[in-house]
Amino acid sequence: MVPYSFEAMSAAGIKAIGTKCSPYTLIQDGDETFAIINAGWRTIGVPKTDIDGYRLNHLDANNLTNIVKVVRRFHDPSIIVVTLHWNYELEYYPHPAQRILGQSLIDVGANYIIGHHPHMVGPVEYYKHGAIYYSIGNWWIPHNIYYNGKLSYDPISNEQYLLKIDKISGVKVYSVDFNPLKNSLEDLVLNKELDVIDVPIDKYHNFFKLHRRKKLGLPIYKDFRNTLVCKMQDLYVSFRARIVKIINKIFFKGI
Repeated sequence: MVPYSFEAMSAAGIKAIGTKCSPYTLIQDGDETFAIINAGWRTIGVPKTDIDGYRLNHLDANNLTNIVKVVRRFHDPSIIVVTLHWNYELEYYPHPAQRILGQSLIDVGANYIIGHHPHMVGPVEYYKHGAIYYSIGNWWIPHNIYYNGKLSYDPISNEQYLLKIDKISGVKVYSVDFNPLKNSLEDLVLNKELDVIDVPIDKYHNFFKLHRRKKLGLPIYKDFRNTLVCKMQDLYVSFRARIVKIINKIFFKGI
């Protein structure tokens, strides 16, 4: 699967990233150089082991920080974008650990952090010289096709964000509406006004605990640098996921 994806993207002129051997890529656009770094959170299903000989780049706070430092020091691109597959499905606000990680990556040289996986858009945080877009939406899972046609998402998943980034004008945000009846994208709107997180980081844990959507049986990740605590939480989430999978097999037969 991974080699096929690499080959298909290469044939389309798209550079692929996200493995240990290729955690980032450089893209030249005129006089500007963009660096794109990618990683995924094992907690939400990014495989721990090799796939077809490829080991995926995991969301590890120390490793990501070092990658950004290396890219900034040895390439010094105009803009560094870090894309991260993180957070629970349909969770609007980021975990405290996500805010800490996003800020630390900007501290060492990243410009923009772009998140995905929650299947709904999330808020933005403006920090120092950069910005953290915690989730750009569902991009793009059609309704009533997967799981024998039984998988569909709440209407809150229909809005997506498209970001246009350049060094001079910064980021332009487009809001795109997904039509689940036609399984198509439509109604492009420029300059979408985003929900901004401005809660101080030292007060954010209580804010997240109060406003989070996924409160039933899922832990709050406070700091990815605390690897022991995170590993214990990962074990619990993994066990819970197995139970959910069993339930899905009962109610969504044929999966």
